[in-house]
Amino acid sequence: MITGPGGPFEVGDEFISYPDSEDVPHHQGVTYKVFKSGPQTIRDFFDLAKTRGFLERDFLVYEDERYTFGQTYTLAGELANIMKNNLGVNKGDHVAILSRNCPEYIIAFIAITSIGAIAVPMNSWWTAEELRYGLENSDSKCKYSLPTINSVLIFIHSDLLRRATVRCSC
Repeated sequence: MITGPGGPFEVGDEFISYPDSEDVPHHQGVTYKVFKSGPQTIRDFFDLAKTRGFLERDFLVYEDERYTFGQTYTLAGELANIMKNNLGVNKGDHVAILSRNCPEYIIAFIAITSIGAIAVPMNSWWTAEELRYGLENSDSKCKYSLPTINSVLIFIHSDLLRRATVRCSC
């Protein structure tokens, strides 16, 4: 059995608690089903491509574009560097992603999470009022968006637009 004892996706129980964080729901602990041999952190997951020799393999295919694992992680690293060093995004900061489904969305997600920030996906089909609500309530320090989406953001109150913006084109 693939998820049974000794299988590649063996499942087991793990107790996870946050004893020093009383503001976190279930801070006293909850038992979860986890993959025993899977990556323990998102960073471990990103490192799998390197450790398994996948850097030259296709990772993203979008229309006529192809990105290898290596290319994707290089682009994500460059974006993470900009976010951290130029925009001041740090571990624990929320970063909103306003994008349609395209490679840049995935690259932004990897960049954000690789520096320990929290990716906050926003629906690119939202109206200006819905985007305002999402940005106001997500506590996002920065937003990552496509140029076409920025035209919708013009209708959002100017206080929200004072936050840093990273734009891409895809």
